[in-house]
Amino acid sequence: MDDGASFEFQQGKYRLRRFEFTDSKLVSTLEEGSAAYTEDTLIERVVIVGLGAEPTKVIKSSAAVRRRIVVGHACVVSLSCVCVHVFQVVGTVSFRYNAATDVLTLRKPSLLASEDWELRFEF
Repeated sequence: MDDGASFEFQQGKYRLRRFEFTDSKLVSTLEEGSAAYTEDTLIERVVIVGLGAEPTKVIKSSAAVRRRIVVGHACVVSLSCVCVHVFQVVGTVSFRYNAATDVLTLRKPSLLASEDWELRFEF
């Protein structure tokens, strides 16, 4: 995503989001672009097909805190840094589930499109 009007994406002012669904969680993280670029666009809806069952609850979290952790020992010459996302629970999301089509729809989850977030499905 970018501002949709300028060519500032050529200077890195954009965000490419990564969406990953594993272990009953849908996670959005920054794949590429500038973490400094911000956008106030809210996600209007999330549609998931093929869950197999209706969840009892959908919990939303945002990555308000990020930490860098150094992996290795002081005596090791090459150390690597790992970016760890710490998600803070911010509430639940209302949803509709259609059992006949196995489609789950979340309307207005109040998540920023440009920020890291997580939706956890409890069954």
